[in-house]
Amino acid sequence: MKLIPKTEHTCSKCSTRFYAPSLNDFSYGEFLLWSASGECRYLNAFEDSTYKEVIKLLEEYEKLHILRKSLQEIYGELACDPDEKNLCFHITNPPCPKCRSTEISSIGGQKIEACTVPNVTHIFWNALTYEGKKHRLNSLVNCGNDQ
Repeated sequence: MKLIPKTEHTCSKCSTRFYAPSLNDFSYGEFLLWSASGECRYLNAFEDSTYKEVIKLLEEYEKLHILRKSLQEIYGELACDPDEKNLCFHITNPPCPKCRSTEISSIGGQKIEACTVPNVTHIFWNALTYEGKKHRLNSLVNCGNDQ
């Protein structure tokens, strides 16, 4: 778990202002993952062995020039356990509580109290064999011919 300050965000779509956990600019290698329901999880890429494992798997695809998605696009869905509503986490901005958009026009400097954000978990991913992990990755990346 990580104690993270909440910062004011403004939605690009509906202009709603809301507070959500936000990492500072000096949080290299740290990410917040969000589900569509608004649940948040913390990831320190330097300390999370699963993150490093996914990078190695993706490097195989990059060598073959068949990778169509970035690590940040697929990591949460690929290797992290879903939220309480069984929705996947994504490395993205927080969803707007009014319209659910993750497009943020501004993040204000005003901070309010900090909140505790749980770490991502990888129970399902860690139970998979190496071949199972490759199969899961295959199902999430566009490895076929362009359509």
